[in-house]
Amino acid sequence: MTEDGYVLSLRRIPGKVTDSDKLQKPVVLFMHCQDCDHMEYVSNTADKAPALVLANLGYDVWLGNNRGNRQSLAHLTKKPSEKEFWDFHQQDMAEKDLPTIIDHIQAVTG
Repeated sequence: MTEDGYVLSLRRIPGKVTDSDKLQKPVVLFMHCQDCDHMEYVSNTADKAPALVLANLGYDVWLGNNRGNRQSLAHLTKKPSEKEFWDFHQQDMAEKDLPTIIDHIQAVTG
């Protein structure tokens, strides 16, 4: 959850399970472009979708979703049907969403 109450969606593909899982895998974060969501990185076959390719290579892949896309339509007090929910800018995504996502990933992965 961001400092201003948006509840963001974050997906994880931890990669292949191997004996070396005791070692920390390199972390990769994919963030979507405007008017998209994390699906742009998994919408293809496993040998072509960037997130799946990296997961198969042993990376710990995370897929972030900024406020207001179809994967992140929650807020503590505002509803998407209310004008106030949509009162944000791309700068808010850079200054609030991305740091929130990165902090969460660091807390989980160390």
